[in-house]
Amino acid sequence: MVYLHKLIPKTAQKTTTWPGGTTTELAVFPEGSSYAARNFQWRLSTALVTAAESTFTALPGWHRLLMVLNGSMQLTHAGHHRVTLGPFEQDSFSGSWITHCAGMGQDFNLMLAAGWQGRLQALSLADGERTGAMAATGAGTVTDGATEAFYCYVGAAQVNEITMNTGDFLLLEPVEMLGSAEVPKPAKASQPLVVRIAACHGPAKLIRATINRIESDPRLNKYGDKGTKTASARG
Repeated sequence: MVYLHKLIPKTAQKTTTWPGGTTTELAVFPEGSSYAARNFQWRLSTALVTAAESTFTALPGWHRLLMVLNGSMQLTHAGHHRVTLGPFEQDSFSGSWITHCAGMGQDFNLMLAAGWQGRLQALSLADGERTGAMAATGAGTVTDGATEAFYCYVGAAQVNEITMNTGDFLLLEPVEMLGSAEVPKPAKASQPLVVRIAACHGPAKLIRATINRIESDPRLNKYGDKGTKTASARG
């Protein structure tokens, strides 16, 4: 399987406002879809929450994974659970829930339509440290067919020899997902996908997102309408 490596620098990312602060879109699938039109299958973004209290936009039909990057946020899902999140802790919940947020900071978001699943992971690297991204198929090799994404939150790093600075985003996507047999240039291709990460010029912190289709029943999201209260992903 051929993968594209697409680097989206911080300067090329689009930031918009919402009642609680600002949001920066990192990637949306499929190409040409949009958050505003609600016709996307999955979306990755960061948000800066500047209001002490806010209510999340309702997204019936999507499931959400949210990881706090800095600050502290208490999420209250009306009729469901409540959780307080610190840096690199995360929560999983239905977009149809009424979700109230108390607290300010920055978070990382993955939104998934039915038929998709994903996970978020915080990765910490010391100065000069080199590592391979772990996956179900073994160290260094990513699950075949999955989309992988990396957000450089702190410092600078190289992912498969592509240099990322703070705020940069790298998308590793199977060509088959794009509906094209050709690899556009200058995107980098690898087969099979192996991810190697190295910190540059000091320690680095990256957020990794893994996204893939659910094979069993494309009409169903594995999360259903249930949320998953988690406080994990400390790298």
